[in-house]
Amino acid sequence: MDTTKATAVLFDFDGVVVDTETQYSHFWHEMGKQYLGMDDIEGRVKGQTLVYIYDTFFPGMAKEQAEITERLNRFEQEMSFDFIPGVLDFIADLHRNGVKTAVVTSSNEAKMAAVYRVHPEIKTLFDRILTAEMFTASKPAPACTGLFSVGYGGFRHNSRHHICIRGFFQRAESRHGFRSYRYRVGNHQFP
Repeated sequence: MDTTKATAVLFDFDGVVVDTETQYSHFWHEMGKQYLGMDDIEGRVKGQTLVYIYDTFFPGMAKEQAEITERLNRFEQEMSFDFIPGVLDFIADLHRNGVKTAVVTSSNEAKMAAVYRVHPEIKTLFDRILTAEMFTASKPAPACTGLFSVGYGGFRHNSRHHICIRGFFQRAESRHGFRSYRYRVGNHQFP
């Protein structure tokens, strides 16, 4: 194997594989306004697990957390999960070249079940799909991407040859030697 080439590509899911960023931004904007009187929460919660969001923005608000969770669960069951243009061809090209692929997402299993109902083929597009339930901390905690540098699920390669593709830059990739790529999705430019 040519060790100068990537051996694994880790994908964030929302806004990278499927175009859901704008939908989540609208949802969290409404939750921030309604429950906290905040007009800008959507940018602060992007890419975070629900546990992190509740611990950070809704601590001690059990009733409100339950209401938001119920609304979010309904919302996610009705979302559209359109693929980002070009992502399917890119993933297929990676596989043709022997590169392993994985999704590392803050989405939970219930949300991913809704995705699988719309796109059952997603399970076969990736060698592994890691969801929020598999992590003890939210992004940018090193465990979110570091799992692969210690061989989780068969990704036993030097992390120098892993590439992490995210909707926005996370410091965690550099701690594990991943190359990270930034790009534009919709109207959002992520630095």
